[in-house]
Amino acid sequence: MVGFVFLGNLIGLQPSLALAIERGVVERKGTYQKIDKRTLEVEPVVDKTPVEWRPVVDDTVRVYQNAESRLGLKLLAVLIRGSVAKGVSSGLSGPSDLDSLAYFETTKPKNSEVLFRNWMCQEGQTLVNAIVLKYGLASKIEICPYFVIDRTQIPNKFTAATQSVVAYGLWDADKSARVPEVKLAIDIRADLNRSLADGPSKESTQWFLKKALRAGMELSFREVLYFSRDLLPCYEACAKLSPEMEPLFLEALQIACGAESDISVTLSVMREMAMWVETQHMDVLARDSASEPKHLSEILVDHKDEPDSNSPADLRSAFCLFFRDLIPSTNEVDESSLLTDQLPLVAIRPIHQVREASLQEDWRKSFATESEAVVYRGGAKSWPAIRKWTLGYLARLLGDQIEVLVSPSNVFVYCRESHPWITSGTFTPTSRRTFLAPDEVLERMRGEATKRPLFFHPGEERLYVQSRIPPALLDKDAERLQNVIGFGAQAERVWMSTAGSVSALHYDDADSFLVQIRGTKRVIFVKPDDLDKLACFPVGHPLGRRSRIDITEGDTFGGNSSARHASFWREADSRCLSVLLHPGDILFFPARWAHYIESVTASVSLTYRVLRGHGR
Repeated sequence: MVGFVFLGNLIGLQPSLALAIERGVVERKGTYQKIDKRTLEVEPVVDKTPVEWRPVVDDTVRVYQNAESRLGLKLLAVLIRGSVAKGVSSGLSGPSDLDSLAYFETTKPKNSEVLFRNWMCQEGQTLVNAIVLKYGLASKIEICPYFVIDRTQIPNKFTAATQSVVAYGLWDADKSARVPEVKLAIDIRADLNRSLADGPSKESTQWFLKKALRAGMELSFREVLYFSRDLLPCYEACAKLSPEMEPLFLEALQIACGAESDISVTLSVMREMAMWVETQHMDVLARDSASEPKHLSEILVDHKDEPDSNSPADLRSAFCLFFRDLIPSTNEVDESSLLTDQLPLVAIRPIHQVREASLQEDWRKSFATESEAVVYRGGAKSWPAIRKWTLGYLARLLGDQIEVLVSPSNVFVYCRESHPWITSGTFTPTSRRTFLAPDEVLERMRGEATKRPLFFHPGEERLYVQSRIPPALLDKDAERLQNVIGFGAQAERVWMSTAGSVSALHYDDADSFLVQIRGTKRVIFVKPDDLDKLACFPVGHPLGRRSRIDITEGDTFGGNSSARHASFWREADSRCLSVLLHPGDILFFPARWAHYIESVTASVSLTYRVLRGHGR
């Protein structure tokens, strides 16, 4: 930790900062780097490395030089950051960490990274441990190499330019690298889950709360006009941004510094800090966004990844349909063999049901002016799909590669994997899309133990088939409902899920049909009038249009207990709607109707996205 000491005592939380400092829970140490109000540039760190630390730094540089000669790399620079570089370590009562980073020039960055990692395991870590034992000043030495093709592609520029001092080589970061970036706040939800994954420990809770306070600093620098990674300045910046939350920040500061607290208090502080950071981050995104995406282009964004209507998959499906009587039926799936998960308990208990409409000859015309969700019981009962579309039948006809969404649990939260935060590794994806062979899809839906997880933890990973339906199959067994009132905003998709699968609360920007083909689903709706109460992620976020409020009683993020969303929870039961869908039912709901969908049993559904008022 920078600027504070974990005293290892049993001092509890204090009611004020003054008492926390007086009783030794917090030490008043930290640096405040000024920010130029006009350019938002942070003043670089002045080298204040204590004399007694110089030999430790020199030996650490030699570790990197050893790697340079052994691996045939070119060492550009070694930098030291943190308490040692700022001179704060000289006032600490015990050992401090030494944080270093280095830049190597290489023609093959990824290959060099692997070589360096192997060298550290075989030789480098021994050299580092020897330095720790030799001087007794460093509790740990962090070795952090970066591999670049040339000096123009320098990663982690901000840390290098503002938080570090040069220990070896030449370093001249451009001034643009001195403007703070909002990075720690981006993945705060996943960081909270990581810190609680194996049960909360003192180490994991301190790690998370330090990160949350520093994320608050990143979000506050425009208001306080200084920057710091030290926890006391971070606490002060958070308190200036949100004065009404100061008691929360004070508790977070003390727990991060090692104060004892009841586990329930600690968990509450962690969840509230995560919610605050995420809320402030959403405000920053809204403020910094030059313009919102065009409404229509946002609706049609999925088209770029869809195959052409004459793709090989479609042709194979047409061929299979032509010879459908020759396809053996022995591959049918025993649905009782599929995985079954317990549905989460939902905190909302709607007292109103979705309106049911009578089935008439001109029932399709009513969709053109429909402004609310409506269910047509048995509207598709005559479709051949109702009797034919079993999981086994569809698996044989969807092609040799079926699109699936993979989730770390039975609750599926879609994310845009092409988003730069995800492709850069800054944001942890909540789910992953991939393509699997039909047999593997069915094997994984059975939960066969021999299958290794695709992306997440073994035994907990779940699949949800969300595959484009080949036109040949659709024309043979169903109808093109979107032709009735407009044109399709997205190609028709078939959804196949095991019992207990959940699609988390979100809204769409297009009208939708959901036709229940097999099994039972329950849908809970939140009307557009209440959309602002769901604290949805903005459309430019990887989780755009997903609600930040978890409506299940097992919520780990604090959403359903937060006073910030009391207006939603106070009237949720009376304002939300629900409907239970059975095979043959057609559900229609307009754009911006937020929905939460449960697969009560193993399920097959067909969906259509529609833009009304846009003729073909």
